Amino acid sequence: MKHKAVIFDWAGTVVDYGCQAPVVVLDRIFAAAGVPLQGTESRHAMGLLKKDQIREICRLPRVADAWLQYFGVPPEESDVERLFANFVPTQMSCIEDYSNVIAGVPAVVDSLRSRGLKIGGTTGYTRPMLDLVIPKAKAQGYSPDFAITPTETDGLGRPLPWMIFEVMRRLDVYPPSTIVKVGDTPSDMQEARNAGVWAIGVVNSSNEAAAFGPIVARQRLEQAGAHCVIATLEELESAMESLA
Repeated sequence: MKHKAVIFDWAGTVVDYGCQAPVVVLDRIFAAAGVPLQGTESRHAMGLLKKDQIREICRLPRVADAWLQYFGVPPEESDVERLFANFVPTQMSCIEDYSNVIAGVPAVVDSLRSRGLKIGGTTGYTRPMLDLVIPKAKAQGYSPDFAITPTETDGLGRPLPWMIFEVMRRLDVYPPSTIVKVGDTPSDMQEARNAGVWAIGVVNSSNEAAAFGPIVARQRLEQAGAHCVIATLEELESAMESLA
C-alpha cells in the first residue's frame, strides 16, 4: 500500500454512530436560550469547531428570524459566545454517553497498522471534550497514534488544513499524497482537500445520513470534494487501493 497514514474524524466516523452527542447538546442550549431548533438545524455545519458551528446555525435564516422575533435583535457574536459557554459544560456532562466505538472500527484500524500505516485523528471537539472520549474509545479497541483538536491550532479548525498538517508533523508522514483523511461531514472533505490529502467520506454512520438520508449524504460528501465515498469503514482499504 502506497499510503503512510490515515487520519480519522471522531464522532460519526469512528465513535458515536449518527453523531448524536453534539445534536443533543445543541438542541438543549438553543431551547434554553428561547429559540428551539427545528428539524435538522442542529446538524447544520457539523464537523466545525463547535463555536463555529453555533455561529453557522445562528446564520440560518429561520433561526436568525426566530432570534429576532424573540429578542428583538438578530443574533450577534456575543450570543454565539454565550451559547458556546453553555455548550461546553453540557457537552462535557454527557459526551461519554455518546462515545461508543462504531462496530468494525478496531478491526479496520488493526489491519491498517499491520500494513505499516500510522493512525491520526482530527475533530471539531475541544481538547477537554476529546480527552473524555479518548480513554473510552481506547477501552473499546480504538486508539490513534496522535489526535488533535482545534484547541492546539489556535482555534482554527475545519475546513482549514492546520490540524491535518500538525498530525502529519507529529507522525512524521509526508507528502500529502500519501495521507488519507476519512470523515462523515462536508467539512471533513474540505479539510482534506485544503491540506492536499486524499478525502474519503463514510455514509452509514454519518451526521449527513442522519440528517438527509444515505443517498443525499453521499451526494453532499461528493460535492464537498470526496475522492471516494464508502458506506462503512469495512470498505476503506479497498477504496484506498483504488485511489490514483
